[in-house]
Amino acid sequence: MSNLKTVITTLNAKYIHTNLAVRILYQLNKLRIPNLFWKEFTIKQSTDEIVNDLLTYDRIAFSCYIWNITPTLQCIQQLKLHNPQVKIFLGGPEVSYDAEQLLSQYPIDAICYDEGEIPFSEWIQNSERPETIAGICWKKNTTIVRNPPALKTPTACIATIQPYADDPLTELANKVLYIETSRGCPYKCHFCLASLDNKVRYLPETYIFETLRFLIQHGKTIKFLDRTFNLKKEFTLKIFDFIVKHHKPHQTFQFEITSDILHPDIISYIRTKIPPGLLRFEIGIQSIHASTNKAVARIQNFEKTKSVISQIQGYVTLHLDLIAGLPYEQFTDITKGIDAVMALFPDELQLGILKFLKGTPLRNYENFHYKFSPDPPYTLISSDFLSTTEVADIICIEWALDSLWNGGKMKHWVRYMCNTYSISQVLLQFGKTVQQHFNTVTYSMRDLFNAAIQLIQANYCHDLYARHVLALDYYTHFKIKPAALVIQPLQGLEKKQICKAVGITAHLGSCMVIPFNFDVQHWLVSNQIRPQHHLQVFQYTGIAKPQLVRYVQDAEAV
Repeated sequence: MSNLKTVITTLNAKYIHTNLAVRILYQLNKLRIPNLFWKEFTIKQSTDEIVNDLLTYDRIAFSCYIWNITPTLQCIQQLKLHNPQVKIFLGGPEVSYDAEQLLSQYPIDAICYDEGEIPFSEWIQNSERPETIAGICWKKNTTIVRNPPALKTPTACIATIQPYADDPLTELANKVLYIETSRGCPYKCHFCLASLDNKVRYLPETYIFETLRFLIQHGKTIKFLDRTFNLKKEFTLKIFDFIVKHHKPHQTFQFEITSDILHPDIISYIRTKIPPGLLRFEIGIQSIHASTNKAVARIQNFEKTKSVISQIQGYVTLHLDLIAGLPYEQFTDITKGIDAVMALFPDELQLGILKFLKGTPLRNYENFHYKFSPDPPYTLISSDFLSTTEVADIICIEWALDSLWNGGKMKHWVRYMCNTYSISQVLLQFGKTVQQHFNTVTYSMRDLFNAAIQLIQANYCHDLYARHVLALDYYTHFKIKPAALVIQPLQGLEKKQICKAVGITAHLGSCMVIPFNFDVQHWLVSNQIRPQHHLQVFQYTGIAKPQLVRYVQDAEAV
């Protein structure tokens, strides 16, 4: 047994991601088990490449998630064809809730159906006697056997290791590094896997701060995996204070928080002690409608959420989430939710179609005629509340939102349209315009702005400012002088005279003079339209976004 080569591995969604589970399992067992290794791949790598890299191992453990289960199963099938004697062990949320079905369909030897630390440790010591290992399902000839549950992992056990101790230190700054301070979630939302473990267990603080100190020393982007980080006020403040005192320039720390329970003392600390850009909060709003939240056992006070967000906005980066497709939400309810949350102007708003995750209560709903894809990520197709056409429209809104707002391509224009119209309607119109006249996969920046111009001409030609605000987005987007679009710039002698009037006499070819009918500087400060005809000089350097120099042509309000 000691000569067996064992590898713990996974397929990450991106190269920059790291898998904490793989590292924890390796660190807990590396001193006790000879010939134990760990590797990470990405889902973009070919099956052949991954399989060839794993052929020399006698036992292979895969960490499985919704984004990697399909290529993981493809690798397993090929590995067993190459070497029928190789032992395959799976763990992770994507295999924990239908282990018997997977064992019956694929050449897998054992699956851990709960926390993996104890079952995996026992399996690599005694893989030939799976009947002795708690917490796994396994094959006995053609019979599937489910052993009794294993004990929960003692948090003190994890406190003995440093998960990233064997990573090349020079690579950590280019990766997203994960840390957990607790396991479990006190909430019971029917659509979420975290709801299945309602007992919150905290790891020892000495371990947390030692690990955090290590990650600060070597990393750049550090993400806390806790499902609701701000459950305990004093602990939250202690972590924030440690970060403020020890962080390095250009580092970012990400947290999932529940905003309507964010304590006033934490809000005060954020507003007075946190440097801008240091913290990123991911806040799951999901739905603003009480009947929907009640149906899925979700507790949320949206009015309080709005208040908290307004108090911390500008002090932390805000990423908000909405889910489309929950019970009792018709299409109009969803668009109202989009409009209400976008009116908060978060840095990012992620609109996601409901996914029926394995193990969640929602997946087993018999009411509402839910139809969803049988393949990961199990996305909603239709229900009593949404037709397939309406789901397609939501996907269209989602694409436009990601492209224009989250992607930062038209922040000014989206904000203006949100202040003036139903932004969900605008985004739907925009997405359909691109679908009809361009390509949502291979589009260029010019295509997006041309689509916006077409949309304004078709639906908002009465609006005095929509095109001018769009021009601000266009001419401030580029580092190099772009081709003229949206609003035509001044040319020739007139341009030269304006540049001279504002003190620009050299490199006129890298300047553009654009007429506006609203006060650009006032908008940049207040996000409010103040009518005024003036000229704006854009100086392009090729290094950074253009410098803006104002020239008032007619100071009287229009």
